Amino acid sequence: MRVLGAKLAYEANVLAAWRDRDRAALARIAARDLPALIAGMEEFRELFRADWLATSKPFGLERVQARNAAALARLVEARRRLEDYLAGRTATIEEFDEAMRPFGAYSRRPVCAWCVAAGLPIRTSGSAAQ
Repeated sequence: MRVLGAKLAYEANVLAAWRDRDRAALARIAARDLPALIAGMEEFRELFRADWLATSKPFGLERVQARNAAALARLVEARRRLEDYLAGRTATIEEFDEAMRPFGAYSRRPVCAWCVAAGLPIRTSGSAAQ
């Protein structure tokens, strides 16, 4: 649960920092928060594997491992994308821009609870596309 809480906090914090264009907060997230979250995810993967093998047959473990590996890869890539932006190697982070964009008529994604908690704009299906 500790890793899940840290991941939710990261998502809210990084989008709030992106919305405010707070480079200091983005740098702190890239240098401190994401490395800690990545380490926590790696620890979780090992603990989960040990628990699974101690309590279950090995069948199906590879499916959970694949999901966890994908989540870890997304965190590593997020750190790289932030570092590239902060170093001026890219002008924007399109993934964050997309998260800030209001819903268009073609998009029906639900509003995330962490977006609401972070005070980010609420997307509704009636919003104009940007």
